[in-house]
Amino acid sequence: MTEEDYIFKVASIGFSLAMLLSAYILKTKCRSWVAPPVVFSLFWFFFTFFPLVVMTNVPSNPMATLYIFACTLAFSIPAFLTNWNSAREANHCKQTTSPNLYNNQILTLGFFSMQGIVILCMLANLAIQGYSPYEFVTDLIGTANRYLSDRYNGHIEPNIFAQIGVILNYTANCIGGLIIANKSNIKRALIFLCSFIPAGLHMVIYADKGTLFLCAAFFYSGVLVARMHAGSYSLTNKVTNKVIFLSVILLFPILIASFLARGIGEGTIEETIKKLEFYLSSYAFGSFYAFSDWFSSVYLGYSNMEYALLKQNTYGLYTFMAIFKAMGNTTYIPEGYYDEYYNYHNIIQSNIYTMFR
Repeated sequence: MTEEDYIFKVASIGFSLAMLLSAYILKTKCRSWVAPPVVFSLFWFFFTFFPLVVMTNVPSNPMATLYIFACTLAFSIPAFLTNWNSAREANHCKQTTSPNLYNNQILTLGFFSMQGIVILCMLANLAIQGYSPYEFVTDLIGTANRYLSDRYNGHIEPNIFAQIGVILNYTANCIGGLIIANKSNIKRALIFLCSFIPAGLHMVIYADKGTLFLCAAFFYSGVLVARMHAGSYSLTNKVTNKVIFLSVILLFPILIASFLARGIGEGTIEETIKKLEFYLSSYAFGSFYAFSDWFSSVYLGYSNMEYALLKQNTYGLYTFMAIFKAMGNTTYIPEGYYDEYYNYHNIIQSNIYTMFR
């Protein structure tokens, strides 16, 4: 990296810290860490700050970070137009009229039923693709690697079972977060495990890591909604921190197994460790740098990589593609939307999937 790159890096860190300051100001205004603009600003602070300070040898465009900061500010404007005292009073009334809103048998039964159907849908999908559960039991890494290869080569047949499984899994995770607070310790543990078993299977069988993080986000969103309904406006507490810590310890080996399913463990131990470092860095920090380089390509006319760009405005086509297609839109989508990757000196590599593309 050049001296200019380091100056840009410092500027980017400054804009990232501005998001943290903005979150604190909003928290003071809203009197809550769980107000949507506060959570939004905090998320993008973490999403930008840690990649910037950990991957110090990868260049970034400060204008990309400034753009994200400007978007968080735009999202936060309504917070200054809201009467938060009235909102708190209204929430207090709900606590009086329906104190156990989420502690009911219908939600609990729906949660366990959905997750059971998700497992059945996964088995049905594997059968359609020509795989049996026995193959994964006898040769988990090898079979998962074959499935991943089939997925990347377009040999996986789309089917209704896979789609139903994904939708029900995310829905069940939201419900799990809503109902877990009012259960006994044993039932809490059972709900927590059932919330993430399908996501863990997705990681191990499909080598799909994104599902786990989406499930965690949906689950925690449910927890926060239930917590707010109960009159608690903290983003985290001692119990939550303990659960997060234990979850990381339990899920980290599954994450490593998912990486090994990509065939990276076939060399020496040193080679495997190096590849694991590459994959962990890429998945944890790569998407921010990919977006930064893509932003430079679109708005500044220079970048480290070349990207497929549409010449006209898309009016949200990339974000709401399914809706546009359902309405008959036939705009050609470059293949790069799905398979182009940013790579910087084989230090990190990532596709570009932030919401701002």
